[in-house]
Amino acid sequence: MKQFGKFNVRVIFAGDRYGLNDCLTVEGAPQVEFYDATADKETFGERGQFTGGRYYVETLLLDWHSRREREFNMTPIDQGLCLCGHVRAWDVDGPTMARVRAWLIQQLIARATVKEEAA
Repeated sequence: MKQFGKFNVRVIFAGDRYGLNDCLTVEGAPQVEFYDATADKETFGERGQFTGGRYYVETLLLDWHSRREREFNMTPIDQGLCLCGHVRAWDVDGPTMARVRAWLIQQLIARATVKEEAA
C-alpha cells in the first residue's frame, strides 16, 4: 500500500485477502483499491475508509488509457478518476493518477521478478 495525496492505494494479487474485514480472496488478475487516507483510523483502520474504488490493474493501465487517448485526445496527465460520483473529495486528479499508474507498473514488475526468481 502506498499513499498518494489523500488516498491510500493498494494492489491485491491472486491469493490476497480483500473486502469487508478481508473476508474475500482475490482470484485471477491483480486489482487495485483506493482508500481515503484522511479518514479516522480508529473507525476505519490503517488503510482508511474504502472509497468503493476497486479496479482491475489492466483497466487503469491499458484499456482505459488507450480508449481515452483515442476518443478524447487526452494524455495520461489529463486523466483523473472519479472513485465515487456523489463524494467529490474522492476524485483523483490527473497528475496523481499518473503517479498511481507509474507505481502500479513498478508493482507488477516487482511481482513478476519475484515469481521468476522463485521458479
